[in-house]
Amino acid sequence: MFRASDFDYSLPAGQIAQHPLPDRAASRLLVLHRVGGAIRHAQFRDIVDLVAPEDVLVLNVSRVIPARLHGMREAGGQAEILLVRELPDGTWLGMGHPGGKLKPGRRVAFGDDSAVEIVAMLGGGLRRVKFVGALDAGATLAKYGEMPLPPYIRRPPRGCTSPARCWRACRREALRWRCSTCTSAPRPSSRSRWRTSRIIRCTPRRTR
Repeated sequence: MFRASDFDYSLPAGQIAQHPLPDRAASRLLVLHRVGGAIRHAQFRDIVDLVAPEDVLVLNVSRVIPARLHGMREAGGQAEILLVRELPDGTWLGMGHPGGKLKPGRRVAFGDDSAVEIVAMLGGGLRRVKFVGALDAGATLAKYGEMPLPPYIRRPPRGCTSPARCWRACRREALRWRCSTCTSAPRPSSRSRWRTSRIIRCTPRRTR
């Protein structure tokens, strides 16, 4: 049985990047050779030379949303809501702080136009909440939300300073490349887009 302590290792704080690189393709890539166990350092743009024609590359097209909300409790005092995901009935799964103060029926206001009400306690620090007020969840996140950063990132969250870069990195459409059997999306034209057309290869569907 594995324990969390089995994965502990020393990582100097000075080695933890606090900002992403301007050129994402220049990010470091650790390559492990399976046969001999040798390790070498590369850059992410080199991945096109590591993927064979019949390999399958899984792309993670999820993106972080500004899911951290700071507000005020009805009785006074600050509170924080961290949204996890939307539920089928329109409520949200989330976590709250201070946990002992955020009980069912209580509200946290983020402004005059938006608040959440605690609907139920689900255990494990999770709660079901619903948005009340003039703004729905999407509008509330756009106006008041902050990007949740891991504790080892010591800088305050900030918005995207390059809309074009964020579009390339986050938009699902930016990952729908064209190949010999797909004609619904444009083909990348430069190495700066990691030559994805060489990586993703479509297989024609079989007909029954």
